Amino acid sequence: MKFEFRIRFHLEETTHVNSDLVEFEILKLDNGPTLKIKGGYGKTISESNRLTIIGGPYATEQEATIAAYQARTALLIWATKNRIGIDLGSDYQRSHITDMGLSLLAAEHKEPVRNDVHGIDVYEKSGNVKFASLNIGVNLGKNAETLQIDFQQIFLSDREYPDKLKLACELYCSAFFDPLLEGRFILLVTAVEALLDPADRASGAVELVKDFIQDVKNSKLTQSDKDPLVAALKFIQKESIGQTGKKLAITKLPESLYQDMASDEFFKYCYGIRSSIVHIGKCKLTKTELANLTNTCLQFVGDLLAKLISESSS
Repeated sequence: MKFEFRIRFHLEETTHVNSDLVEFEILKLDNGPTLKIKGGYGKTISESNRLTIIGGPYATEQEATIAAYQARTALLIWATKNRIGIDLGSDYQRSHITDMGLSLLAAEHKEPVRNDVHGIDVYEKSGNVKFASLNIGVNLGKNAETLQIDFQQIFLSDREYPDKLKLACELYCSAFFDPLLEGRFILLVTAVEALLDPADRASGAVELVKDFIQDVKNSKLTQSDKDPLVAALKFIQKESIGQTGKKLAITKLPESLYQDMASDEFFKYCYGIRSSIVHIGKCKLTKTELANLTNTCLQFVGDLLAKLISESSS
């Protein structure tokens, strides 16, 4: 019994990988498995922004699953480094064909047929498996050789990318797909927030907050009033998101300017705009101003993630 994995992922409609092949070998592992990238629905890779990577064979389902998540990380880091949107899915079926329907299709094609999962799917290899779904301008071309080189380096490396960094990359890449300008901007700022690990405030400030917490606990307030107050006070023992984000920005991008602002001041400004949108429900900027800020924020977050990826890879 052998196993394969398959990852279906989507690039932006304006982005493609430059290759006139329907599929090509992206990696051949020394222990046997081969990973191939394929265009969607029989199209060449250049013609399709819905692509798949198929890897195998693996001796066990667990090995195939581990390799699938390695491949997913490699795609995510590649997309982030190249500043493009990638939708890696949530390992679910956008549409579902019943078991009976799959059996009929398998009989018709004389080959196994599975539902088309958007994201990772691990399965027993049995013949040439097919995948079925009910839903059967200017383009930015990405070099296929660069994809192959980056993918191999990341996949074969024993480097573990931090979960916070991978989540930030997911949010950054997802932002390219958000049709709502405000939503795209919020996702970009949230990508930076996902990286942060706020430090404790100065010891004097922490002790003062602890005194406040004890005062609340000793007060005559009801327990239902005490609990949220204590939780809020515990939270402010840590530095704010704004402070922590500024430190990260200036540490990693000390000489970079964004809209004529140093990186830390730019993050502070973006975080203020984000808070206005989320907490007040409106933005003090015009649509044109917000669009310009979002484009600059794409550059800022991309630069920040590129720096962190480089540090994690070295």
